Amino acid sequence: MPEFSGENAFRHVSELVGFGPRYVDSPASRSAQRYIIRELQKAGLSVRTDVFQDQTPVGTKTFVNIIGIISGRVRKTDSGPIVIIGTHYDTKLLPDFVGANDGGSGTGILLELARIIEPHTHAVDYWLVFFDGEEAFCNDWHQCQNGKDNTYGSRHLAGIVAAIAKGHRLNVKAVIILDLVGYRNLRLEYDATKSDPTLIRAFREQATVQGIPLLPNHSGFLDDKDPFIPYPVIDLMQYKSYPHWHKSSDTLDKISPESLQRVGRMTKAVLQRTELF
Repeated sequence: MPEFSGENAFRHVSELVGFGPRYVDSPASRSAQRYIIRELQKAGLSVRTDVFQDQTPVGTKTFVNIIGIISGRVRKTDSGPIVIIGTHYDTKLLPDFVGANDGGSGTGILLELARIIEPHTHAVDYWLVFFDGEEAFCNDWHQCQNGKDNTYGSRHLAGIVAAIAKGHRLNVKAVIILDLVGYRNLRLEYDATKSDPTLIRAFREQATVQGIPLLPNHSGFLDDKDPFIPYPVIDLMQYKSYPHWHKSSDTLDKISPESLQRVGRMTKAVLQRTELF
C-alpha cells in the first residue's frame, strides 16, 4: 500500500475551503460534491450517491451522501463484509464559516485514503462515506426538532444499511468516523461511552506510534457514529481542545499537513490489521 501523504490531504482541504461555506444545499456544497466525486473516480473507486430530502428548521433541504467503494475480494460490492470510514463535508450555517478542520480535515484524509488503499487485497470492502448534514441548522444540536436537527446524512444512510443487512447481504464489521482531526496542535478524543473496545485498543496503539495524544471522553458526544451504534464504532475528534470550533476562524491556517499525515497513517495502519475485521 502506498504511503499516506499529508500534503495531498492538505491540498484537498484547501480546495474545499476555497469553495466557501459548504452548508447543506448551497452552491459551495454542490461544488464540494462534484470535487469529491471526481477525486474518488480519479482514484478508481466505484461511486454512489445517496440523495434525499428532509425537513429542517429552515425548510426542506436536499442532502447528498457520497460513498466511494473499494472492493476487497472479487465479488458484488453490495454484499459481504464492509468497513465504513466516514466523515462529514458540510459546514454549519454560520457567517463566513468555511470549516477547514470541522468537515474539511476528515474529507481530506478520506480522499487521500482513496488514493492509497489498493482494491482486491482485503477480506472486506471499504466504504469511504462523506456525510452531508452532520451539522445542526439551529445554534445548538438539541435546540430544534426534538433533538433531531443533526446527523441527517448518517441517520439516512444507517437506515439504508440496516435494511440491506437485514436481508443478510451486508455485514458491517466496523464504523470509523473522523471529525476535527487536522489541528496544528493535535489532541484527539474518542467517545469512551459508545466506542468499541477492540477499535479503541487498535487506535490507541497506532496513536502512540504516530505521537498523537488520544484520550477518552467519558461524557460522550453525539456525532455521525451514533446512528451506526448497533455495529462496532469509534469516533475520533478534537472535541474539547479546538478553540476555533464553529467560529469563522476555523480556517486553513489552523490545520497542518503534518497533523493530517499522522492521523491518516494511524487510520491506514488500523485498516491493515485484518484480524480486527
